[in-house]
Amino acid sequence: MTAPTSEIADRIVVDLTTECVAARAQLQAALPPGGLLPEDDLPDLSPAGQKRTTDAVRRARALLAEAADDDPTTVAVLDTFLALGDPGGLPGTDGAGFEPYFHDVFGYGKPLLEYDELLTSMPITSRREAESYLARLNGCGEYVDGILAGVDERADLGLASTEESISRTVAQLDARCSQPPGESALVAHLATRLAAAGLDAGDLVDRATGLVETRVHASWARLAERGRALLPTAREPLGLCALPGGDAAYRYAVRAGTTTDLTPEQIHQRGLDEVERLHDVIRNAFHSLGLRGSDVGDLYRELAARDDQKYPAGDRDAVVHDVAAVVRDIGPALKPFFTDWPTTPCPVEVVAPALEPVMPSHVRPPRVAGQPFTFGLNVADALAGTRSETHVLTWHEALPGHALQMALASQRRDLPGIRRVLMFNAYSEGWAKYAETLPLSLGVQNDPFLELARLRYELFSTSNLVADTGCNLLGWDVERVRTYCSWATGDDTRQPRMIPLRSLHTPGQLLGYKVGMLAFEDALTAAQKLWGTGFTFPRFHDAVLNGGSLPLSMLQQAVARG
Repeated sequence: MTAPTSEIADRIVVDLTTECVAARAQLQAALPPGGLLPEDDLPDLSPAGQKRTTDAVRRARALLAEAADDDPTTVAVLDTFLALGDPGGLPGTDGAGFEPYFHDVFGYGKPLLEYDELLTSMPITSRREAESYLARLNGCGEYVDGILAGVDERADLGLASTEESISRTVAQLDARCSQPPGESALVAHLATRLAAAGLDAGDLVDRATGLVETRVHASWARLAERGRALLPTAREPLGLCALPGGDAAYRYAVRAGTTTDLTPEQIHQRGLDEVERLHDVIRNAFHSLGLRGSDVGDLYRELAARDDQKYPAGDRDAVVHDVAAVVRDIGPALKPFFTDWPTTPCPVEVVAPALEPVMPSHVRPPRVAGQPFTFGLNVADALAGTRSETHVLTWHEALPGHALQMALASQRRDLPGIRRVLMFNAYSEGWAKYAETLPLSLGVQNDPFLELARLRYELFSTSNLVADTGCNLLGWDVERVRTYCSWATGDDTRQPRMIPLRSLHTPGQLLGYKVGMLAFEDALTAAQKLWGTGFTFPRFHDAVLNGGSLPLSMLQQAVARG
């Protein structure tokens, strides 16, 4: 018996968001009218919780088979999403059994970050919502119990964590636990939200302070102790290929991260070839400005030393001012090249300094449809770069990058709700990389230093193809990854620090940037050839944006339909 695809899609959203707290960040805004979710539960990161989530995904995929043939594109998009999932997030059916490889609590600080993100993104506009907030503070003990069960499972499977990742996470946990409970960001957030809503705090803030001390800090302390106990058995900092069964897990991660059939070997070679090509392009660009030299890294170091490219030491306000100006000015300049533009602004929020070492700049989607997408700016990373690079970062994260793409998808009333909020890594990052090129390729900007910054950002993404596969396919150690990234990009701080961590703890995700960018460039070339004199950028952008996020394997089909 078949049912309309839109009805099936709504049932899938309800089931997944009910069973998997982690799915809500992406899918909650797609809940059909009247859909309600628990307001006080936390993700169950135990093996049993992971199995329940995987079972829910299997049910969703079986349910999709009952959809009528009224919307084959939606069926194909959802089938790919349910098959591949997101390693480390919502697992796909193809990733069943690989979950422990992507849920290392001591990798990249994710559980701590995700707990804070869940709490601080909760709406608090009523006493009931405030009580839900307190319930999640109280639930931190059970949350950590689930994490510890996952640690035990990984140990049983021989999936040890690295000494660096354990030590880093334990240091974060210790720092959190040493903070006076009353000064906790979780308590401050509650107080701020209550004041903004005009609510009487009453005993709520005092209760939150007590829960942070007795439940949150006590639970993080237990996790830190487990980390210290694991240090003697820590493994060498090598990628998935060094773990039992890791090769198969990585090949799954590559397919999920790129939504293509490219093999890790093919991606590694493509990265080497593209780095060589980009080095030639970049050298020529520097030489045209009268800057001589053959080593790309040295040329970028020379550029970074220019007074007009540097921020005054520690001037965080200068970074925020630059970003706000770019967001303000880019819309009017680029709107003629798009049929539609976001109906909501893109506010900028600064990543808390304590989280800057582990939280890069990002865009946070709203939990309620119609609200804006927020640019979370890591000021420390921007201060380590140049002013021109800050412009390119803003194009990538805000406009015309992530925030524009996701906002336009959310506005499409002709799409099923789930397709307005779905995000495929390679599509999302590929669009943002393509978006970095638009202000310059469309003539909105003509500053040669901006082009050098854009080329460097492309070089970052390209070298990541080599670094991620080097780490997880070829067994490169952290020092070799750092040395390669520094040589390839001329960055001695950000890339060498972050890329090994991301390659070790979110394998395959970094591949989506350049693989996705190349797919969008191929789609642009195909559209220009197919449409001839009928080609316009608004038409092309409609073709690749109006269907929401897609597997890269479907991007050419979108052009053919456009």
